[in-house]
Amino acid sequence: MKTLPLRSNIAYSLPVALCLGLAATPSVRAANFTTNTQQAAGANWNAAIWNPGPVPPTAGNTYEVLVGGRVRPPDGSTGAGGTGLDGQTFTFPGDSLTLDGVGFSTTGQSGELRLKQGFNGATFAFPGVGGNPGLIFNGGILNDGDDRIMTLSGLARVQTGTTSSINPGGGATTDISAPRAFIFSISLTGSGKLALDYGHDTGTPALRIDSSNPLFTGDWLVNSGWLKGAGLNSLGFGNIFLNSTQGASTLDLDYDLNNPAGSLTLAGPTSKLILDQNLTLGAVTINGTSLTPGVHTFAELNAAFDGNIVDGGTGTVTVVPEPSSVLALFAGIPILVRRRRRK
Repeated sequence: MKTLPLRSNIAYSLPVALCLGLAATPSVRAANFTTNTQQAAGANWNAAIWNPGPVPPTAGNTYEVLVGGRVRPPDGSTGAGGTGLDGQTFTFPGDSLTLDGVGFSTTGQSGELRLKQGFNGATFAFPGVGGNPGLIFNGGILNDGDDRIMTLSGLARVQTGTTSSINPGGGATTDISAPRAFIFSISLTGSGKLALDYGHDTGTPALRIDSSNPLFTGDWLVNSGWLKGAGLNSLGFGNIFLNSTQGASTLDLDYDLNNPAGSLTLAGPTSKLILDQNLTLGAVTINGTSLTPGVHTFAELNAAFDGNIVDGGTGTVTVVPEPSSVLALFAGIPILVRRRRRK
């Protein structure tokens, strides 16, 4: 009888060892850390304020500012780990930062990111990980705490069903300051609402959006301030309301907007439109008057609504009829044809 050669035990033990090793290795999942600490001036988000802990933020985990919380970035000084020079970039250490709340609030009902900065030209980066947003607006407040223009970069999501506040000023009309403003090179996604609160309406935009945001479908609520859409489709494809409830407001687009499903509302006499592009919308209301379907030139609108349409424009506003009206029009054509044939 032929004896089969014995196989090495190594051939069997290696796969078994690998399987045992994999089974013994615990799966590592990102943890979510939260804070409701109200950081004072001089403190920053690198402090051990995140729970469970308290611990400082690190890569591989997500972080959330709860209602009543306020966090700040480093102020740029050498003592806080900065260079003490203009043009610094501060990247949030965690995978994402979420701001909870109900939008603008003076009674602590929203989590806040207050961008205090001692140097000009600062950028605050929220790159996210694996295509996920690095900054999540979940009803919180983004506040400019110094007389400087603050730039945000990375990727942000505006959570569905929430209204978050972009607040260059403070909590009252006396806080409105022209030197305080935001520049968004950060990309926006999601369908929640963004409100511009206590922004200035003169000099330069209170909020300038440089990024292109075709995936953002949330509404804009301009309660006060100059909102400028500089990048192509930078304001996305939601509705735009200039309410001017806190102060005068202005809408300024640097691209032709084609949003037949959206609406534009300029409420009252202090809501203004800089019209030097061609805007196509499903509905437009100016100071209580709804525009009829069709093309409206700058000259026509400036003559009819001089206080709302800023002088010196060149563009047009086209109001597209509702789809139901168009269908009704075509539905009536066969009836007309039959009637003509009977004559």
